[in-house]
Amino acid sequence: MSEYNPKVADQYARHLSVVNETNSVVASEDIVNENGVLLIKKGAKISTKLADRVIRHKLTQPLEHSVNLSNVIDGGRLYKLFQEFLNNHSDCQSLHEVAKLATLLKEQCTHYSHYPLLTQKLTVLAMQRPQDFQKGLFCGWLSLAITHRLKMSASEQQSAFLAGLLHDCGMLHISTEILDKKGALTAEEWRAIQSHPLIADMFLREVPGLPPEVCRAGLEHHERGDGTGYPKGRFEDEITRVGQIVALTDTLCAIRMLRFKGTDKTLIDLIPVLKLNSRLYDAPAYRAVVNLIRETDLKPCADHLTDERGVQINTWIERQRLLAKWLGEFPALLRVLPEGSKLRHVRSAAHQLRTIWFAVSSSGVLSPNLRQWIEELNTMPADMAADGPAMADDDAAESDLSLEEARTMLDEVHWQLKQLNKSLRQIIDEPKHSQDELGKQISASLEAIEKIDAVLSRR
Repeated sequence: MSEYNPKVADQYARHLSVVNETNSVVASEDIVNENGVLLIKKGAKISTKLADRVIRHKLTQPLEHSVNLSNVIDGGRLYKLFQEFLNNHSDCQSLHEVAKLATLLKEQCTHYSHYPLLTQKLTVLAMQRPQDFQKGLFCGWLSLAITHRLKMSASEQQSAFLAGLLHDCGMLHISTEILDKKGALTAEEWRAIQSHPLIADMFLREVPGLPPEVCRAGLEHHERGDGTGYPKGRFEDEITRVGQIVALTDTLCAIRMLRFKGTDKTLIDLIPVLKLNSRLYDAPAYRAVVNLIRETDLKPCADHLTDERGVQINTWIERQRLLAKWLGEFPALLRVLPEGSKLRHVRSAAHQLRTIWFAVSSSGVLSPNLRQWIEELNTMPADMAADGPAMADDDAAESDLSLEEARTMLDEVHWQLKQLNKSLRQIIDEPKHSQDELGKQISASLEAIEKIDAVLSRR
């Protein structure tokens, strides 16, 4: 995919032509290319034929500035859609009530309607990519809840809400063939998808009167504090606070709405995942969302043990043992990966190592008491198994884990392991590190880690 140019008509033109089949989409002015050639006459509806005519032409201004949509999602409709979303997700409704957001959310929806370009883009997103629209509802709502709990300024709360709501609008400018592709993506296709924060930033910059904090947060919603995010690979001190909050909600959305889909898990079951990522995001935002979730009346998902509980338990015990073995590879890597390295990819891997080490060490997932309790589950009645392990007084406070929480944590650590492997591979793939001490140590550790990873993949 070539570098995005907001004045070059792209996939968004085709989205408009589809929307035009139910919502009138009309050219609000003559649409001409950079050479002054008329492509679409003022007043014409954006049909498939006209969309194909304009595709790949460089226009005098972005296409969205030259069209009007009927029946857009204005502030009133948006608030009703939020109410529908909350009614469909009772756990989110519980947090909504704890955060006392009803009046504030309605005010934010009214404020959003002051930006016609946002109402247009969100309407197209809702019709063409409903899953991304639902993600926007979740992220806009939760970003508002967090900023409100932190008593951030009114402008910061507005920026977080709008950035969360529109953070995936860049997807509308990427080929649907790539976005909906089944199977593995090529490197070029993955780069195209990773461009969506840049596209969102460019679009939002063109919205008259929109605070620059919204654009910056839209750009940063896939950045991570350890430098492993995209599109810039920024570290925590380079990411705005609003950007970190939207990034946090985007991560939680992916887990709550996708990974938990089809299960009985709710927001409260995010706590184990949050524990393992406590150093990855803005600390006050992390504490705020954890406190909000804990103040609800939600109960963790009960442990599900089938008739083959012995097989399940033995698998979890083996995974825990291998996790401890994997952590045994860390000291050697910590010695050769300086946290203050001037090389961004080395610094990023060093951050990942220390973050995972701290998270696992403090979470209780490797607690001997937890292991003993899991080993005893085969002989326990179901009601006792659901109570969780009784921890010794000198165990870490975070060791009060149920079996389901422990499994969720192991899944999250396994995911982090895969991300770390990618970062380590990036280092040793560079010629200058292929034979030096750093490269040799990483190669040796990677060989051991990947063997462990293969077994950790079992369920």
